[in-house]
Amino acid sequence: KALSGRRTSIPTRDSVAIYSYPMSRCLRENDGWQDPFLPNLDQFTKDMGYEVVRFSPPEASGFESEIAARHEYFQPLILFASIGVVWQSLTAFWWPRWPKTLSIAGTPIRRLVEREWSLELSRSSLCIYRLFYECLRRMISVGGWKWVVYPYENQPWEKMISLCAKERGVRTVGVQHSTLSIYYMSYFLGAGESSDMPLPDQILTSGPYPHRLLAEGGNPTERLKMCGSIRYNHLTKQIDKQPVAPFEPTPISEILVALPIDIHMARHLLAAIRSAFPNGGREEGLRFHIKAHPTCPISEDDVGFPSVEAPTNIGEVFKICGLVVFIGSTVGPEAVALGKKVLRYRPELLLDVDPSEFLGDSIPTCNDTNMHETIEQLTNE
Repeated sequence: KALSGRRTSIPTRDSVAIYSYPMSRCLRENDGWQDPFLPNLDQFTKDMGYEVVRFSPPEASGFESEIAARHEYFQPLILFASIGVVWQSLTAFWWPRWPKTLSIAGTPIRRLVEREWSLELSRSSLCIYRLFYECLRRMISVGGWKWVVYPYENQPWEKMISLCAKERGVRTVGVQHSTLSIYYMSYFLGAGESSDMPLPDQILTSGPYPHRLLAEGGNPTERLKMCGSIRYNHLTKQIDKQPVAPFEPTPISEILVALPIDIHMARHLLAAIRSAFPNGGREEGLRFHIKAHPTCPISEDDVGFPSVEAPTNIGEVFKICGLVVFIGSTVGPEAVALGKKVLRYRPELLLDVDPSEFLGDSIPTCNDTNMHETIEQLTNE
């Protein structure tokens, strides 16, 4: 209802479309918008002489009213849906083309692959991706679109963007925004895959380490351009190129637990803390502040020990907590850059997807068996 009656605007001059996923932390006063992954990219692009329009998935996740209030520069893809597009999406289906041998290193995996296919058919993902694709095709079919820009993770919806844009002769830019791990599988391609896979025309990397990983991981080197980090530009003063001023001293007994987007990794970290500090650190004079990932909420049962919920704004949390415990989260490297004391947790039973791996052994690390000992040592230094 919030979006009903809204008209789509057709760009009349050279324009750039920026993909934006609606979240509460994006909303600003006076109908403003701040993208947490590509901050200030819209203004940078405007300064280059382009008209900028943001677009979001057809499903607005409860932000319909907020997006409608920003209709002058924001176009949700659902506005480009039609009865035919909706029907095409609802009937989307695919049959996989199985290779002759389904195995990894000689180990048969047919049952695992068939299970994954069955799970995929039980979800609405295919319908959602088709709706996204068809609506985007209609959006960029008219107007002066020159570029489509999006945060690069090589996810399925990104491939839809690349396919649509290529069909329409519109160039694409993927901005690698997050810190990388060698186990972030979606970023890396197999032998010969890059020639067939829909990829952005340009992939902007955030630094030497991710640039090297992407190049070694099969991404076409001619498409990789190192531009520095847009997402974490705030960690450096642009005038004198010096690190940002450190926070005021905070109690080391106040501990931030930064949870990742993966629920299994989050639960492993919480279970490790629960085992090490059943009373939530009260006997040791500690207090844990739990910060869940915005797209991966947790329940009280997941926590299971006395704790408090951390503020939504990460800057406010850093002002409170003197120690940051993390797993699989960019909060860890960000805390290091801000001069905070950190502790990296590595689960013993999960693949170590660690965005702080580029820091090597320069930061302390713990596991399930030595968490209590390590935290006590850090908080008593």
